[in-house]
Amino acid sequence: MRLFFALFNPKVMAKKFSSDREFIRKLTEITEANLSNTHFGVNKLVEIIGISHSQIHRKLHTLTNQTTSQFIREIRLNKAKELLQMDCYTVSEIAYKVGFSSSSYFNKCYHDYFGYSPGELKKHAHINNLNAANISPEKSNQNKLLSNSKKTILTPFNIFNSTILLMLFGILLLLILSFLTYSYFNGSISKTNREKSIAVLPLRNLSNDTENQHLANGIMADILNCLSQIQGIEVKSQISANTYHSPQISINEIARNLGVSYILEGSLLKAEDNLRLYIQLVDAKNDKAVWSAKYDNDLSDIFVFVSDVSQQIAIELQTVLSPKEKEQIKKVYTTNTEAYQLYQKGRFFWHRRTEEDLNKSIGYFKESLNLDSTYALAYAGLADAYFISAWWKWYPQAEGYALGKAYAKKALELDDSLAEAHATLGAIACYYDYNWEFAEKELKQAIELNPSSADANQYYSEYLDILCRNTLARLYINKSIELSPNSKIKYYLSSIYYYNEGKMEKALKEGEKALELDKNFKKQNLKNYMIYFRLGEDKKAIDSLIKFLASYPSEDDYTQLLNTIYKKSGMPGIIHFSIDKMLQDSKVDLFFIAQQYALLCDKESCLEYLNKAFISSTQILRMKSCFDFRFISNEPEFQILLEKLNLS
Repeated sequence: MRLFFALFNPKVMAKKFSSDREFIRKLTEITEANLSNTHFGVNKLVEIIGISHSQIHRKLHTLTNQTTSQFIREIRLNKAKELLQMDCYTVSEIAYKVGFSSSSYFNKCYHDYFGYSPGELKKHAHINNLNAANISPEKSNQNKLLSNSKKTILTPFNIFNSTILLMLFGILLLLILSFLTYSYFNGSISKTNREKSIAVLPLRNLSNDTENQHLANGIMADILNCLSQIQGIEVKSQISANTYHSPQISINEIARNLGVSYILEGSLLKAEDNLRLYIQLVDAKNDKAVWSAKYDNDLSDIFVFVSDVSQQIAIELQTVLSPKEKEQIKKVYTTNTEAYQLYQKGRFFWHRRTEEDLNKSIGYFKESLNLDSTYALAYAGLADAYFISAWWKWYPQAEGYALGKAYAKKALELDDSLAEAHATLGAIACYYDYNWEFAEKELKQAIELNPSSADANQYYSEYLDILCRNTLARLYINKSIELSPNSKIKYYLSSIYYYNEGKMEKALKEGEKALELDKNFKKQNLKNYMIYFRLGEDKKAIDSLIKFLASYPSEDDYTQLLNTIYKKSGMPGIIHFSIDKMLQDSKVDLFFIAQQYALLCDKESCLEYLNKAFISSTQILRMKSCFDFRFISNEPEFQILLEKLNLS
């Protein structure tokens, strides 16, 4: 305890450093001595200097208005600038010399800090003869670096022409970027084409054995995965298509709801070891079958059949397959038909996303691997199951995430083109390791391997939202919803993103879509309660809170109780009641408690529960992007938490 007070005692600081300048000089000296050490960071600095994390942060924030990690990064970048001016090393060499393990991340940080890329400075160093003695300040005008060595006489005419040219160039660049962004997600030059879009419906199980539905779903899932490998075809996920497996809904209506031009459907009849399978491709616009195929055999040749169907669909949609795409489509992950069926059962239960079903999926994936230890997809399935179980706290988190990583890596050892495994690695790097650079690399690779992966697009949107990259997060969650338009969790995330931008009306619309799919969706009812509060619609806020509280087993009449509380204490009384009720749940995510205190603008309690949430919350990573915490975003305690999450 004495040590604790000593570390936070200003007199201790005074004894260590005779002045503020000496304090900054010592921090700079330690950082420069460890410049090339990629593992050197805030924790190591604290260890070397012998002063607490929070004390260093407060002192630095007072003197420089910087966090500790920003201070370290600035020293690294300024040193990099000096080395670039010397023109003796490549950009990659300099990146490693100043402690960046990735040159691409170094380029990004450098550009964000100085406003121009390291390559531009290096390119023009010999022209401008820049060096450490006469270089302009950190945020100097980039035009000084790009100016010609030959002096230009400035006249009103020259200035006017230069300004016009710069304006025209800026407008042109903006138009090009806007067109490319729009086209990627919606337009003619994107990898997908609305005229070549297809929804893969689950096969109708014609037998009395419900166990065969796992196999029926699995066969169509394999065809879907094959089609997803083909550039130029947009594939809607099977999860979204499952909602439309009803004879009462017409093909045209299904296609219109899913936004596709073609539907792949069929039926399956299995009797003992024999399998009878019928598949047809339907032109939804004209409501007619354009191609069909039959399979009447045991399971031994089903893999060849799946490959043939996928290639034939590509032909019907007038898509030319590359050699790599043909190779991917023909790939057989296992020749053991029993292992194949067990894997399909595992995926069937995995998609249900309940604690019981995920445990079942783990069992089936393991049984599959007992029969074929080289089955890459089964390893990817195990990785997905442990990741989701750990995220929902249905499995010990540290162990669950570790198993998720291990199985994903094993899957990639067998086949490094599995989008599922890359997506899982990226998601774990984001939600558990806080390794943003690796997370982005893996998630981008997953999307590149399978642009039609709704999960990969969703995980990447979550990563972008966490880092406050709102525009891109919106694009990717929209893409994920487009690929899987009947996923309540995706609408919930979309609602959160709008909320974080302060767009409450839009957040509400997305939330209502999630509740259309599941009116008892606990998290969305809580979110709607907060949205209505922000909109000043107290009655609707209370109604949403009642729906949320209904998920807790109780005999209380919440309607009458909350109306009484509201008449007596208004919304502050309602919020305090919701906090007390939520804290009775041992599994409550304390991040949501911090949000409730944010509604009351209770700074102290909000920070208290954010600190508590740091240890156990799956939502804590959203603290920087969260709209509710803007009022405490400059608090040193808040900044310290961001540093611990590598979000400062």
